[in-house]
Amino acid sequence: AEQLCRAGLFDAALRAARSSASTGAAQAAALAGLRRYEEAKEAAAQDSEMLAAIGRLQRQSAGDFDFAEVYGDALAGRRRGGITSFAPCAERPLLPDFADFVGPVEVWRKDKGRGLYAARRVVAGELLMVEWPLVRAMGPASGRVDYPFRLAFQHACATSRRAARASRLLAGGGADPPMAMLEDLGWDREDAEAEVESGLVSPDDERADAIGWTNCFNSFGCSALYPAIAMTNHSCCPNATTVAVGDANFVRANQSILEQEEVCISYFDVLRPYEQRQEETQALRFACACPRCSFEKTLPEVLRTEGASADEVEAAIADPASGIDPESREAAWVRGSHAKAYKEQLESTFPFSQEAATQRSRLLRAIEATDPASFTHCKISFLDWLGQRSGAGGPQGEAAQRAMQYTDLVHQTRYGPVPKDRIIDLLKCTKASLESAGVGEEFCNPPAPSSVDFSPAAAVAATAAATAASTAPPSSPTAAAADAAAAAKGMELLD
Repeated sequence: AEQLCRAGLFDAALRAARSSASTGAAQAAALAGLRRYEEAKEAAAQDSEMLAAIGRLQRQSAGDFDFAEVYGDALAGRRRGGITSFAPCAERPLLPDFADFVGPVEVWRKDKGRGLYAARRVVAGELLMVEWPLVRAMGPASGRVDYPFRLAFQHACATSRRAARASRLLAGGGADPPMAMLEDLGWDREDAEAEVESGLVSPDDERADAIGWTNCFNSFGCSALYPAIAMTNHSCCPNATTVAVGDANFVRANQSILEQEEVCISYFDVLRPYEQRQEETQALRFACACPRCSFEKTLPEVLRTEGASADEVEAAIADPASGIDPESREAAWVRGSHAKAYKEQLESTFPFSQEAATQRSRLLRAIEATDPASFTHCKISFLDWLGQRSGAGGPQGEAAQRAMQYTDLVHQTRYGPVPKDRIIDLLKCTKASLESAGVGEEFCNPPAPSSVDFSPAAAVAATAAATAASTAPPSSPTAAAADAAAAAKGMELLD
C-alpha cells in the first residue's frame, strides 16, 4: 500500500491497505489522495504530521495555494521531485506535495474536437489547474524509445482504475477520442476503488506508446502524464502557461480569457519560425492552425524560416508589399518567430545604451504577443529592468520604475500573487538563472537526472539502481549569451 501511494496510484493503494496489515499512515494517505479528506483524518488518528498534510491538501483542493507552500522550498534552494532511478517509488513521499485542482475550466467538444474552455471570464494570472502526475517515468515518452513510459503506464492501468479509465479516454492518434469530463480523469469519481484488480485492462504496446507520444510532458529527463491537463490543446500564441513545481504542473492564464473561449498552452518553444513550429507539430501528429500559424504561413519564405537577421526581419515587415503594420500584433508575432535573431542583436549592443533599451522593448512586445508569462518573458523583463536602472534616469527614474512594474507584473502572472516580502527572493532566482551556466533553469523545476541510456535493456538492468541526479535541467532557449553578458554588468541590486 505504501509503495502504491508513493507511485500515486491511490485507488489501488486503498484496496491494498484494506486487504492487508498496512499502516494507518498508508490508508490515510490513500484516502487523502482520493480526496476523501475527512475519512483520511480519521485514519490518521493521532499522527499530527499526517493530519497537517491532509489539512493542507484539503485546503488546496479548493484552490487555496499559499505562495510559501508552493515556492518556499524552491526559493530556499531545496528543489523537489524528479526521478533519479528507473524505480522511483521508494524515493517519493506517501502524499503528493500539492492537491489536484480544477478551476473555471471545462472540456467541450467543438468543430475541431475536444478542448478546454473557460467556464467564465478569467483574468491574467488566475490559477486554472494543478495536477500531480498519474504516471512518471524516466526518459522520453516519444522519440527514440518509448519503453520506460510504456511499462510504467501499462503497470498503472493493470493496477489503478483511474489509469485504466485514462487509457480509454485520452487521445492517442487515429480515431477521434470519446468525450471526457475532467472529473472522469481525476480522483473525484465515486467509483474510484470499485473495480477489482483482475478487472483492469492494460493497453497494448501500440496504444500505450500512442498515449505517451500524444499526451506526455517530456522534460527534465522524464516523461509525465497529467490526464486532465492533457485535455488542453496547443497554440503558438497560448493564453495559458504551465509551470513545473517539483512533480506538479500549475496552469495559469497568461492573459484575460473570455467565457467560452478555448484555453490553450504551448507544447514546445514557440519562439521559432513558422516552418520549425510546423515540424514540431507534425512530429506530434497534428497540424497547428492557430491564428498565428494561419497568418504566418502566408508570409514570404524569409519570414517563415530561420536565418534572417533582426534588421532583415524589420526590413521585410516595413516593406509595403508585406501588408504588415509594424505596430500590429501580427508584426509582433513575426518578431517572436525570429526571437533568436533579436537576442543576437541585443547581445552585440551595449546593455545600458538607449539602443539596447529600444531593442529590449521590441523583444518584450514580441514575447508578450507570442509567449506571455513564459520563463523567457520573466528573464528578458528582468534584464530590461536592470538595464533601465543603469540608464540615464538611474534606479529612481521613470523608465526604471516602469520596467520594475512590468517585470513584477510578468512574474506575478507566471507564479500567482507574490507577497511583498517574497518578491525580492523571487527576483533573486531570476537573476541567478541569468548568471548560471545552465541558463534557462527555473528555480522551482525538479532536478533532472544525468545522462542515462534509455534503451529497454538499460531500463530493465537499472530497475533497482539509482541514477545520479543533476541540478541543471535542460536549458530552454533564452538568450544565453545576452543574458549572461548583461547580468555580469552592474547587477549589485539584489546582492
